[in-house]
Amino acid sequence: MDRGDPGHGRRIAESAQYLFDHLHEEPVLLVPCIRVQGRHENDSHVGQANTWGSVLPAVWQFMPAARSRGLGIAWTTPHPHYEREAAELLSIPYETVLQAASIPVAHTIGTDLRPGPRTDVDEIAHWDG
Repeated sequence: MDRGDPGHGRRIAESAQYLFDHLHEEPVLLVPCIRVQGRHENDSHVGQANTWGSVLPAVWQFMPAARSRGLGIAWTTPHPHYEREAAELLSIPYETVLQAASIPVAHTIGTDLRPGPRTDVDEIAHWDG
């Protein structure tokens, strides 16, 4: 799939919408959380980076471990728009725990999985420059 392909964005949007419409059908939704000393919406970007940097490595390690066991996963972020309601539903203390994402976990259908489109590493990684 070529990122220059005009249909690329449309296909991503359609795929995201399909997942959003069917998220409630997933057998497991993992909600990674971060314990905090108050909400962080008004933090600087450095403060936010420090907060999110504490949960991302853990989830990143979970994702390939799940995949190696035949499970499909996807980092999704629609539910934080309803974080307060989700906190109430899941008995998560809203004032001291941030919900990072909702990650559906399920067995995949088939094994014909391909890597997603990636930007060439030479376009984003640089040495001494």
